[in-house]
Amino acid sequence: MNASEACEVYNKLPEPHKLILRESARDSLLAKGFEEIGSSDTSNECFHLIMQEEHYEILGYKQCEDCKEWFEELPESGICEGCIDAGSICPACNGSGEGMYDGSTCRSCGGSGDEYHPNGRSRRGSRYDPDREPEEVDA
Repeated sequence: MNASEACEVYNKLPEPHKLILRESARDSLLAKGFEEIGSSDTSNECFHLIMQEEHYEILGYKQCEDCKEWFEELPESGICEGCIDAGSICPACNGSGEGMYDGSTCRSCGGSGDEYHPNGRSRRGSRYDPDREPEEVDA
């Protein structure tokens, strides 16, 4: 990203975000040893922060753990809705849904093959319940 692109990003920010970024830029310049800070110094530092993509954290944005895009809000899982909707191949079974033993299902994804949808996209519950008492079979 160059300075003109950073300027475009800055101009698209809402006014409260611009104020937060300018204050952070002034703090950054003071930390670098600037004694007299002009408005052009502050603007240049704002653009520098944007070019380094540091402005996202300054403004309180959160980064999706999967796609690495920045969002104002993310679910508690840290994964954006787009990634959840798209799904992700389960790393434990490589998307097959198969378990380690013949006829078993993957313990991580519940047999769905999708890391973000552990019970499958239908949201059905897993058939395995570790807290359930074993059923007695009549002989």
